[in-house]
Order: sequence, then structure tokens, then C-alpha cells
Amino acid sequence: MKQIFSLSTLILLATVSCKRDKNETALPGIKQPVISSVNKDFVQAGDTITVYGASLQQEALQTELALAGRPSKIVQLGKDSLQAIVPVNTYSGKLMITVSRDNLFASAYGPAVTVAATPVVTDFSPKYAYEGDTIALIGLNFPAEPAQNAVWMDEKTAKVVYSNGKDSLKVIVPAGANTNTFSWRTYNGPVYESTASFPVRKQQYAAATIMDWLRQDPAFSYMHAAFTHSSVKNYMRYDSLAAYLETGRAVSYFFPSNDPWIAQGILTPERMATAVVAPNNYTFVNFPLASILPVSLSPEQLTAGKHETALDENIVFPYDSWRTYRKNYVQLEKIGNDWYVQALTYWGTLGTPLKIQRVHKVGNSYLYELKAPLPYDLDY
Repeated sequence: MKQIFSLSTLILLATVSCKRDKNETALPGIKQPVISSVNKDFVQAGDTITVYGASLQQEALQTELALAGRPSKIVQLGKDSLQAIVPVNTYSGKLMITVSRDNLFASAYGPAVTVAATPVVTDFSPKYAYEGDTIALIGLNFPAEPAQNAVWMDEKTAKVVYSNGKDSLKVIVPAGANTNTFSWRTYNGPVYESTASFPVRKQQYAAATIMDWLRQDPAFSYMHAAFTHSSVKNYMRYDSLAAYLETGRAVSYFFPSNDPWIAQGILTPERMATAVVAPNNYTFVNFPLASILPVSLSPEQLTAGKHETALDENIVFPYDSWRTYRKNYVQLEKIGNDWYVQALTYWGTLGTPLKIQRVHKVGNSYLYELKAPLPYDLDY
């Protein structure tokens, strides 16, 4: 019996010895990593997170960090701490450290970390603004509390005045801002930057002619392109409205900024690049010609009543034998402290009166800014 017990003991010891040898072969020199704490339990994609623990860096071994199963880029590594970048498209979940060599590894889980959705800006409205104007940033994943959102325009802080908690922020264009890219962040997380610039308008430009102004003011930049577009330059001199406005003649121009034309589908970068102005090559030019008075009138010189437009100067359709050469007018009316302008036709008024929103002195001319184009009498 004593002999049998000794044999059993030998067999047991041999078995344990084999298991020990197998473990040592599977994890030679690999210590079990430990995660003791993290510096943040609330992060966003792009955030840097610091993990504290032990055996995080081991000689001849590779260290990896994953958050909710997604690998994070380690930017600083030590035995008892590491720093890593929270990857994009990451969900909330636990941290996991793995140290490995070839197919041998040891892993450890750490605490759960909450990942906030990445803030995204996809558009802004209006498309341009002055310093002090309020604009809306359209996107995704904005916190409801305005103070948890931060926006910079031209590297200057823009005050956030409203958030709907999901897809819209309202901010004030900061003083001194110029046309430049803008950036944003939420929850004091990483900063994101736009690829497109936000156009900031100036109250005055060094412009001698209307065309000089249109080249510089981003609110009218598309119109400059439209007036010089090749599809309307092949017939007569003034088929290019640019030629008319480059002369330096004194005019009063009742005209909207880019937005209304874009809203009508008339004016887009794609159309400027590829399309012939349709359906009539002259139609696009006639609209603004019917909005220009061939005299310079300051706001103090505006008078109620009808005024002849530049369309009467016989610079469009001069070859049409059926043309009656009747007069084309706009009508001015003052209501309270505001002036309104309305298109007139041979038969009466056309459209509704449009309020003059602001006026710019440009050389010897005046540019009166409207919220929409004046209608044009297609039977002219």
C-alpha cells in the first residue's frame, strides 16, 4: 500500500510539473498587466486618455489598448502609464490592455469609459455674415447646454448663444474676424476644423466700381462670376453685364446678394462652370438690368414714385424688329423709416415691394441690397 501511494504521488507530481512547464512555455517572461485607473471616464473621438497601472510596457513585448473593442493609437508608453488617442466611431465600453509576442499574450480589463458622439458641422446659414451677426451652424451631436460647445472663427472665439441639443448651434461672428476656416469642440474635447472657410463681409471695400465691389464682397461673389460668364458674352457688348458695370458710370443698383439666386436654382458653382444660361441667353442679364437706375441716388436723394431703369438704354435685343422700346421702371415707396422698391411693367406693378436692407457707397454709385431679385417683365 505504501508502495502504491508513493507511485501515485510520483504520478501527481509529474503531472503538475508538466502543467508548470506548459505554462512557462506559453507565457515566457510575460507579466500580467494591470489597469488601476484612467484620467477620464468621459471622452470623445480624438481625445487623449491616460491609463495608469503596472506592467503596461514590457521588454520585447507589444502593448495594445482597445476601447469597446476598437484599437486606440498609443502615443506615449511607460511601465506604469500610457497615453492613447480615442479612435473614431467608438462606442462606450471597457478598456483592455494586451501585451504580446507572436501568438502569446496576456490581457487585462480596466474601467468602463463613456464616449460622447463626435460633433460634426456640415453647413452654415446664412452663407456669409458681418461681424456681430448671428449665424447657425448645422451638423450633428451638439450638447444642449451652450457652454458645453465652443466655436472659433478665424481663430477668434465666437459666442455660442443657442443649441437645440442635436443638430444646430447659433453663434455670433466675433469682432475682427476675417474670412477663414472655423473650428469647434464639445465637452472640452478635441478641436475639429472645417475644410471650407466662412465668408465674413466687411462694411466697406476699396472699390471704384460696382464690379470691384462684387469681386470682394463674398455676398456677391457668385454674381461677379455670373456677370462675366462666357455663355452671355458672345453676342453684344452689354450681354456681359460686367462690361456695363466696369465703365465707372454712376448708377443706383437695387440688387440681392447670392442667396436668393441660389434658392431659385439660377446661380450655382456647377451652373457657372458648365451650363448655358437657359432658357434664353439674355434672360439672366435682363433681370439685373431691370434693377439698375442709370443715375446715382444717395439714400437722401431717393424719391417716391417711378424711375427709369438701365433696360431703357437699348442695350438688349437691339436686333428685334418687334421691340416697342417702351419704358421700364421701378417704383420707390417710403413706409415709416424704410424704403421699398417694386418692379413696374407696362401693365402695372410686378411682384411685391422689397425692402432695402442696407446700402453701400461704391465709387460714384450706390448699391442697394435687397432680400430678393426684382421680377422682370418677360413680355418686355
